[in-house]
Amino acid sequence: ECNCPHQNTNKLDIQKKFHKIETKTNIKFLKVIQKLDLNMTKSNIPLMNLSAELKDHLLKNGATEVGYADITNLTPKNGLNTGVVFYITYPQDIIRNMKNAPTREYVDELVSLNTRLDALGMICEEFLMDKGYNAYAQTKKRLGTDFGKFNSFELPHKTIATKAGLGWIGKSALFTTKKYGSALR
Repeated sequence: ECNCPHQNTNKLDIQKKFHKIETKTNIKFLKVIQKLDLNMTKSNIPLMNLSAELKDHLLKNGATEVGYADITNLTPKNGLNTGVVFYITYPQDIIRNMKNAPTREYVDELVSLNTRLDALGMICEEFLMDKGYNAYAQTKKRLGTDFGKFNSFELPHKTIATKAGLGWIGKSALFTTKKYGSALR
């Protein structure tokens, strides 16, 4: 059985890979989570050690939280059946300074967080590929400025995030966590 520290729902057999995650962009407020698909079938690296090592690596590089999810039935890329999802929180002072609408400071931080999330996605992809796994970071840079008809990624990040047990979808339709609310990207 998998006793991974990031797993807070029912236990999964290691052969079933990790957990599921998803998130969508809401330009008005926050994009929630950066996601990466990977194929975790390589048998010579214990998956529990890999997940702990990857989580530690992403946290050291600026992620606030990291989760994993089985996306076998959701993946837009064949063979990439596990999602790695992570987020970065907004500084509390920026959120407190918003009264009725986003401030210039908020928008500047939004751009900065998106850039950092893309960089973290690429760090995650490189880390996994260096370990011999197939990986693809779903970044804004790779998708361009037009994410699609509904301004969202092919595989929404917030659904993956909820399947990873990182939070829930609130009444605002934003990904929400107990500790940070929806003040995250």
